[in-house]
Amino acid sequence: DKSGFELGIPYYRNLAPNYDMTLTPFFLSRRGAGIHTEFRYLTERSRGHVDTRFLPGDDLEGSDRRLSELWHRTHFGERLRIDASLADASDGQYFEDFSQGPDGTGITYLDRHVHLAWLGGGWRFDGRLQDFQTIDQTVEPGSRPYSRLPQLSFTGQWSAAGDGLAASLDAETTW
Repeated sequence: DKSGFELGIPYYRNLAPNYDMTLTPFFLSRRGAGIHTEFRYLTERSRGHVDTRFLPGDDLEGSDRRLSELWHRTHFGERLRIDASLADASDGQYFEDFSQGPDGTGITYLDRHVHLAWLGGGWRFDGRLQDFQTIDQTVEPGSRPYSRLPQLSFTGQWSAAGDGLAASLDAETTW
């Protein structure tokens, strides 16, 4: 009801054996024309996708509207990996105006994080940066989730020489 009739025509491009792109120009009868772009890639060590939906000059709101998402994972070897998941919406009403069903209207926060995991012989180190975009502006500032900029944690366990004893260490610091 909010956007009117929607028409979109996807154009798929296989750019190479390991990456592709889909461009979908769309028209919303009450809001105007926009573009939805999805780019996917897969390499020997990495994979991910970038997804953006952009509506310049929304006729009902009078401003540009956008949702962008990035998901990425790289394995640097068996023991070292980095993951990133970043999302950003142009405004707090985006999901209310453009959602596809009740799940979309219940989004309160968008998670943005980068996580590094390093595994060793009997130990693990994790580093994380995490922040949230508050979508629901009625949530009081004191009730919004904390950012972790950074979070560093270490877990290790080592066996003692043959007598069934073990030593372990769990440590974490977060700002």
